[in-house]
Amino acid sequence: MMDTQEIMIPYLRESVNEYRLKCGTNHSNLDWDVSYCDELITHITRIFAMYYLMTPNAGISAHSDAHQYIWNATIYLNEIWNPDWGGLLLWDDGDDYFRGVVPKKNRMILFESNKYHLVTPLSPTAGELRVTIQLRELESQFTR
Repeated sequence: MMDTQEIMIPYLRESVNEYRLKCGTNHSNLDWDVSYCDELITHITRIFAMYYLMTPNAGISAHSDAHQYIWNATIYLNEIWNPDWGGLLLWDDGDDYFRGVVPKKNRMILFESNKYHLVTPLSPTAGELRVTIQLRELESQFTR
């Protein structure tokens, strides 16, 4: 049986490399989610995944996961997503601004857990539930 690391490390590396090819390394404003990947995924001790279904009116307030996780990744699964439906991931870019990304099928966003982030509430008229897979690496004190 394959261990989680053997499955996830190649997937994360492939996703990051594909993203870098699409965006190019000169797009510093687009590299926020891959700039730490090599460092983050080489010291994996324990990764787990959660399947999320976000319903209308649901959102996640601004928070940091720094005390429990090393990094977070979100993979979007919806075939289509209208930005008017909400459900946008926003993160603190460190310059007194929040940046955001619209869900897009198979897009993976990877960031350090010490970044403040939130998900905007879904509109009551959203055409679909927001569907994602969340990947996280636990801090070493939380591993067995």
